[in-house]
Amino acid sequence: MYAIIKDRGRQYKVTEGDSILIDLTDGLKEADKIEFNEVMAVGDDQNGKVGTPLVEGA
Repeated sequence: MYAIIKDRGRQYKVTEGDSILIDLTDGLKEADKIEFNEVMAVGDDQNGKVGTPLVEGA
């Protein structure tokens, strides 16, 4: 399963367990986990869902 998330105007395609480099990470350590609230799309190899503009409940 993948998700396309938005953070500070940038979009990232991520899957569970991915590590990404984001801007403005003051106070965060490399292994810290954060939650993104703007999910623009989710899907897998068979199906996908695109938000208008965000996917509700994701």
